[in-house]
Amino acid sequence: MSSIRRLSPTNQHIAKLIRDQREQQDMSLQAFGSALGVTKQAVNYWERGLYRPSTEVLFKIKQTAADEWARQLAMDCLSLRFPDQIINGTNGNTEPVN
Repeated sequence: MSSIRRLSPTNQHIAKLIRDQREQQDMSLQAFGSALGVTKQAVNYWERGLYRPSTEVLFKIKQTAADEWARQLAMDCLSLRFPDQIINGTNGNTEPVN
């Protein structure tokens, strides 16, 4: 009997954001991964909800991406990971929302 891995709502939402953004940009897994500085396998795992981008990867994307869509994707994913916090602009820290 195999066990079915259920994704948390946050992981489901992040997976959908990433897949939708890649499809909107009409990019392959390889091209999308290259634009974000990760492998196509990482993007595949994210889209399937098996893993989600690490906080470090999201901050790196947010701070270094040349394209606005990539920065916005990172911010959207970070806000899902830290729903009660504000993501600072340059140093990658989070602060609780009062």
